[in-house]
Amino acid sequence: MKKGRTKVLVFTNNHFDPTWRRCWDRRFISNGVTYASYAELQDFYMQDNLELSRRIPGYKFQHS
Repeated sequence: MKKGRTKVLVFTNNHFDPTWRRCWDRRFISNGVTYASYAELQDFYMQDNLELSRRIPGYKFQHS
């Protein structure tokens, strides 16, 4: 780290509760609004974090 710079640690947290809502297995449209399933949202979240871990040295994520 260069002198005069501050190191900042950012922690994110994510939790999916598939039994609470969005327990269907594919997106659907109701009254013109498209709803994604939790499975689709969780897949996006995991793929996004995997890509970030490939691009950013030291990037860490935990999925629960």
